[in-house]
Amino acid sequence: MRFASTLLGVLALLATPFASHAADKVTIVLDFTISGYHAPFFVAQDKGWFAEQGLEVQIGRGYGSGDTVKKVAAGVADVGFNHPAPLIIANADGGNLRTVMGYLNQEMCAVYSAVEYGNVRTPKDIEGKVWGGPPGDVCTIMLTALAEKAGFDLGKVKMQQMDAPQRLPMLATGQITATGSFFDKDILFKKALEQAGKKMATFRYSQYMSMYSNAVTVAQTTIDKRPEMVGKVVTALLKGFKFTTANPAEVAAIVSKLYPEVDKEYVRASVDTLLEGMWDETTKAKGIGIIDAKKMQETRDTVVKYWKLKTEPPLDAIYTNRFIEAAHKSVK
Repeated sequence: MRFASTLLGVLALLATPFASHAADKVTIVLDFTISGYHAPFFVAQDKGWFAEQGLEVQIGRGYGSGDTVKKVAAGVADVGFNHPAPLIIANADGGNLRTVMGYLNQEMCAVYSAVEYGNVRTPKDIEGKVWGGPPGDVCTIMLTALAEKAGFDLGKVKMQQMDAPQRLPMLATGQITATGSFFDKDILFKKALEQAGKKMATFRYSQYMSMYSNAVTVAQTTIDKRPEMVGKVVTALLKGFKFTTANPAEVAAIVSKLYPEVDKEYVRASVDTLLEGMWDETTKAKGIGIIDAKKMQETRDTVVKYWKLKTEPPLDAIYTNRFIEAAHKSVK
């Protein structure tokens, strides 16, 4: 009896290191406030797909793609979700960041105004207006490229900084006369303006420019030191993506369950925004998240030209398909 008890004790001690193996902690920072187009992140978390990869993931809202890129570069975040423009700008200035998974594959920014105040329907209409937005907001950052491509004078626009939530009430009251956001926010701007007795005017940047939008970013040092973690995050996200495409109503409900304070109608509509924005010729042919070299080159060239960058980061210093290609082999 004593022998059996001792043997069980020894076996328990031997098993302890395996049973108590700590999960790999990962911090993910998004681009802005919570949206339905973030669904693959939250589905992967809710369904346990991060956990099954041995990851303990914390997902936080962002404060603009520019800020997200800074957090990833500084090591405050392990993984970022951001527009490629600030990544390219950072790498041209000595940064070392990589896009490891495509996500939104068309330019997502749109301009919003009230018909009664700004009535901005074309880029030229932005001249003479008061533009409101956060300094790190990618749609504000991308105004430089839009101005060059569409032919309006950005110097004739008054820029006013504010937190993202302030844009809606200030637009509705005419304190600002134009602003920008991803077009998933159509429903929120329309609601806010209608409540104030106003009508919405809008147009999309994609009418005038073609480039990649938000994607998944890590630092090259993270790839070097924790490649398994990067691969596991991408694998879990791919599962989240596939579930989202097949079950959009259910994933909207998951996001709303996790964030009940976010307008449910908006969450559902912005899941549809993802389903529109995630596809291009490359992803349709090769799979979700695969990045096309030519399109990324066009994106880089646009940023280099319109921000007048002194150096041009090579493509392999901007993105890699290594992890998403591996994920497709394991996720069916």
